[in-house]
Amino acid sequence: MTDSSPRVLIDEEIHERRCLAERLLVWACGGSRVPEEHPHYRIVTANLDPGSRGIHPDPFSSCAVLAHWLYVCMGIREPWVDHPLAAHGWRGDGKVLSRLVVRGDEWHGERLECGDVLVIANEWPSGHDAHVVCVIDQPEPTVLCTAEYGQPGGALLTHDPFDEQHVGRRRIRIYLPLERVLRGAAAEGLLVDPMLPEGFAP
Repeated sequence: MTDSSPRVLIDEEIHERRCLAERLLVWACGGSRVPEEHPHYRIVTANLDPGSRGIHPDPFSSCAVLAHWLYVCMGIREPWVDHPLAAHGWRGDGKVLSRLVVRGDEWHGERLECGDVLVIANEWPSGHDAHVVCVIDQPEPTVLCTAEYGQPGGALLTHDPFDEQHVGRRRIRIYLPLERVLRGAAAEGLLVDPMLPEGFAP
């Protein structure tokens, strides 16, 4: 990584990072689906998931870790990014999902683009059934393509129909647009060159 300084991103840079986000998310899911034992899953979760190590899983939000891993790979060095490879490392305090919630916006039906992150839940605000979804594309208003961990493992999924209120059976609660996250990091001098995982093909 190279050091960064406060700056304003141009639209072309946003587009380039969105394209990279798509390739990263597809890679994370092995092009379709990966079990917890898959090397890509272990890289994304930094081998933190007890299930991927063959022992009974403790509560572990691999779905949220996927989003934080994506931010790390995109070069976002914000202090709230929670991953062993992040600028501030892995906290291990069970708040990996809540750190996305507090940084997000309430959902108002915005058109989704690649790299956007959603938190979905029916039990709210407790979030006991919360799940994190990384957007690949919204090719039609009623179709949403996503990358999701916690399947178990990881998978590329197509939600059709998508009613703009729910992903699957859970309601959209929080929305983190990638453009806002990128622009915010750049303005603070916390956006650096992407950090690509070992074995990732550009």
